[in-house]
Amino acid sequence: MTESTRLRAIFFDLDETLVLEEASVHGALDAACQIEAAQINSRELREAILKHGRELWRAGPEIEYGRRLGISSWEGLHGDFSGDGPNLKRLREWAGSFGRNAWSAALADFGVRDADLAARLDCRFRIERSKRHIAYPDAAATLRQLRTRFKLGLVTNGAPRIQRDKVEGAGLSGYFDSIVASGDVGVGKPDPAIFRHALELLGVRPQEAAMIGDTVERDIAGVVAKGDEPNAFLRIS
Repeated sequence: MTESTRLRAIFFDLDETLVLEEASVHGALDAACQIEAAQINSRELREAILKHGRELWRAGPEIEYGRRLGISSWEGLHGDFSGDGPNLKRLREWAGSFGRNAWSAALADFGVRDADLAARLDCRFRIERSKRHIAYPDAAATLRQLRTRFKLGLVTNGAPRIQRDKVEGAGLSGYFDSIVASGDVGVGKPDPAIFRHALELLGVRPQEAAMIGDTVERDIAGVVAKGDEPNAFLRIS
């Protein structure tokens, strides 16, 4: 690498790269089920709520917006959709009843029709999920070491408040010079626009940046170097 293209910045994905996402969701669901619905097998109820959550999420009025930003159905069950923009506002309004409806449908699989129990499960899952923002064991040490040599940025799909809560809860917010969630810019990875925005925030050229993530299609496809294209990154996957 020449001096003119030396590495100056490293961008990271968040979910399953720096923090445990799926395991945290499953742990929170199991805890909620055991606390509020001990009469039902917690693993089976967890699978039921994930199934009905997906179905209701996909049938919801803002599914295309959610897909564009990379918001998962389980995030819809617990997430904070605060922020600006008409799509986010509509999603916030709809999500207010989404969780209770999904829990009601899951309980119905076990012959239980209890709106109060569904509301308690909805509330308990949100509480339990907020307790489980868990970084990978080596995440903080790696960021701490890299920060002495490079600018660090976070580029993550998801609603702004949800993703920042994960970063803050996992104790990682102090390591980044910038944090960009897809909800901040209206498009998600692998759209090159979110990467261009992240580069602008750190004031670096594409050739001076690396991207680290857990999936080729989301984290790498939008930044793959091809010749002298202006959105080319040095790739690290």
